[in-house]
Amino acid sequence: MSAPRPQNGRDDARPGGILVVDGRPATLKVLAAALAPLGRPVATAQSGREALRLLRTDRYAVILLDIRPPELDGFETAASIRQRKRIRGIPIIFLTPESASPEHAFPGYEAGAVDSVVKPIDPAILRSKVAVFVELYEKTREIERQANLLKEQELERAERVMAEKRHRRTRFLASAATALEQRLDVKARLAQVAQTCVPELADLALVALVHEDGGIDVAAIAHRGPDGEDILDNLVGSRLDRTAMAHWVVEAPESCIVPTVDRAALVDLGLGEAADDLLERMSLRALIVVPLALGGRALGFIVLCATQRRRYGEEELDLAQDLARKASFAVENAQLYEAERDRSQTLQVSLLGRPVATSQRVAAAMHYVAGTDGLDVGGDWYDVVEREDGRVLVVVGDVVGRGIRAATAMGKLRSAIAALALVVDSPPELLRRLDQFAERIEEARFGTVAVVLIDPDTGIVRYSLAGHPPPLVVTAEGHAAYLEGGSGLPLCVSTGPSTERVEATTTIDEGSTIVLYTDGLVERRDLPIDEGLERLRAGVAARAGHEPERLCDELVEEFAPTARDDVVVLCVRLEARAAAMTTLRFPAVASGLRETRAAARHWLEQQGVGRRGVADVIQACAEACANAVQHAYSDNLGEAELRLSLCPDGHLVVRVRDWGRWSPRAYTEFGGRGIGLMRVFMDEVHIHKTRHGTTVVMTKQVTLVREPVAVAAAPAA
Repeated sequence: MSAPRPQNGRDDARPGGILVVDGRPATLKVLAAALAPLGRPVATAQSGREALRLLRTDRYAVILLDIRPPELDGFETAASIRQRKRIRGIPIIFLTPESASPEHAFPGYEAGAVDSVVKPIDPAILRSKVAVFVELYEKTREIERQANLLKEQELERAERVMAEKRHRRTRFLASAATALEQRLDVKARLAQVAQTCVPELADLALVALVHEDGGIDVAAIAHRGPDGEDILDNLVGSRLDRTAMAHWVVEAPESCIVPTVDRAALVDLGLGEAADDLLERMSLRALIVVPLALGGRALGFIVLCATQRRRYGEEELDLAQDLARKASFAVENAQLYEAERDRSQTLQVSLLGRPVATSQRVAAAMHYVAGTDGLDVGGDWYDVVEREDGRVLVVVGDVVGRGIRAATAMGKLRSAIAALALVVDSPPELLRRLDQFAERIEEARFGTVAVVLIDPDTGIVRYSLAGHPPPLVVTAEGHAAYLEGGSGLPLCVSTGPSTERVEATTTIDEGSTIVLYTDGLVERRDLPIDEGLERLRAGVAARAGHEPERLCDELVEEFAPTARDDVVVLCVRLEARAAAMTTLRFPAVASGLRETRAAARHWLEQQGVGRRGVADVIQACAEACANAVQHAYSDNLGEAELRLSLCPDGHLVVRVRDWGRWSPRAYTEFGGRGIGLMRVFMDEVHIHKTRHGTTVVMTKQVTLVREPVAVAAAPAA
């Protein structure tokens, strides 16, 4: 027989009972009565087999086991209990007859008993012994409960930590993807990749890019802390040594953790001589290198550097790989975008042509900036036409709309006005004929045009406007004012004879500059047009002494840094009549530089420039000409131009111009070394970069040992 068992709740939730095993029912009743004061459930079994069945389902704090129950004796039952993992820890107290000899107790202890009670049993002694094991059971159960609770809490904490890591990882990758989408060009996206990694993944992040020619450049660096800032800044734009790179970096790209950073590890990344500086200045502890690759094509790689503040493991490597995959897609998309944009801008530039002012009385510079919206070409245009009578016609126009149709209309208008400028003497008549021509081109209607005709010999300026913003004139002394008059309606807009094209006339002094522009330079959604015009006037007045190239660039930089519409700026300066000038054109080959330098030296000496001044100018010219030869045309043939202008007061202006296309890396190298030498020998140096080519403008106040004379040197072969 057995005591009734609870029907609800788990076994481990019930209090540990007492199991009494004895073959005599009367004894079981006596023992149960004796144990009742302990307040514990008492289960009884009349045999060892029955006891084992009870032990399968219930939990007990202690077992009172008669050594001679039916079927299985106490020793066999105890041995069987000790063989079962779940119940082997329950303490067993043997019930032995008074006649049993001491030798009978030894097998019980060997079978696993912890104590024995001799019959007839003293209830008080029995209760005291059983109470000890019941208390021990309760304490053990409490310890187990607390251990399980701690385990559950630890599991919950670990799950929270993992959830936070997953959330942080997801948030990190999502924010990185969002940031990358906000940038369109390759350079900006690579810079964003580096910035995203610091400080989340690295103390220093370096991103390298593989170019079409197979070379690998450091495209971007981000770092935390001032250590090694000068070294890192100089690394951006530098070319890595691909021949020294480890095979796994680019040739067969794979991700890896470099646990120890030494010189060999940095050389494997192509850092070369920079490796020693980095190791000396920065405490680099470990690296993660992950490739930027798509479809088996290597785009570059990302290097994450840890200092003493962090460690790298598989978790960081996995996160870096996920970021690299997103960055690879972003870089490829940016490359495709830039290729398409380059094609659009190439079309735009081809339609604009290559206007150059060869007159020695006029210096002209222009800057065209494509709008940032989309890839469509725009309708802004400009031209400089030198007439046979010596006058110079400058024109700026704007066709409504964007896209191929607008660009085609712009090209037709530009070609028409270039042809008309050679045979039509009056700006109003030129616009009137342009009206007739534009009537046949739907996209050209309502376009705006500013036509300015300059006579360099007299300084007389005749102009007429077709709905275009007024030109701005700034004197050498810094007085700037808009040209009043000559205003008219846009092309093909007429309301009768009263709207005939009109002309206005003014006279400008030597050293004055005329600035023509399109409305994208002055119009803003949050700014009245009058305020925009006044800001431009003040900006031009403050730069009255700048050469046209520098004036163009600084106006665009200040007033249209992120223009959403196309912007054209054209600056034309009337040079001093007394200035001595010469122009030397030479083929863009190294063999032609010596003769060009010799011709320039000879001209400077003829103008009475002192020996020291000649040496400085020739050295600067040599650097600028050499860079034009090296970078402008790659392997293609081309030509360059060296133009020198010297005023009687010793103010010398040097222009080195080419019509090629430099790579971004070439500008970086040029700015890093050649420009530094030029600045040493000249007072001011400015690089004017356009789609038509590059012009290096240098000025210097030289000492004259005699008055300059207007002697022109023959162009170099």
